[in-house]
Amino acid sequence: MADAIPAPRPPEPGEFQALLSLLDGVFRPGGGSMARDYPRLLAETNRFNLRVIVEDGEVVSHAGIAVRGASIEGMCLRVALLGAVATQPDLRGRGYASACVRSAMERAVECGADVMWISGSGNLYGRFGARAVGSDLEYVVGADHVRHFVRPEIEVRKLTEQHLIDAAELYAHEAVRFVRPFEDWRSA
Repeated sequence: MADAIPAPRPPEPGEFQALLSLLDGVFRPGGGSMARDYPRLLAETNRFNLRVIVEDGEVVSHAGIAVRGASIEGMCLRVALLGAVATQPDLRGRGYASACVRSAMERAVECGADVMWISGSGNLYGRFGARAVGSDLEYVVGADHVRHFVRPEIEVRKLTEQHLIDAAELYAHEAVRFVRPFEDWRSA
């Protein structure tokens, strides 16, 4: 008989660094920081929306959500953003990620989410009824790239708090958008 999978739960404050180490090892093995790249999901203030499995004091699996409001042509809804699903490599295939995703989905329902947006693809999500819709593209433009497009009449400056305020105000008029607290702008 297979060993029972420990119940997923939110990470304890003292387990947060171990969680980040697991995620960096899985998603950023060459270096980098998942906490820096996904500050809204992986903030300690969001820990009650994260699900981990801990064995022998070690965080071995994770799935987490961040819940945000969204507006589609004035219709408001709540979106659970699921991401950073990972299991320690030597423990994969035992159902740990499935248990964490199931628990994160249950948390999304508790939070009143209407839909879930999943970061990633794969058979795991399909088993829970997820379907791929549309396409998602990500562009990363560094300062060196921007300089190629600068015209003499355009000045490139460092981002300020006022720029964030202005961007948030412009974004608030988009027909389809997330309803973002200002802290989302600041952390991005």
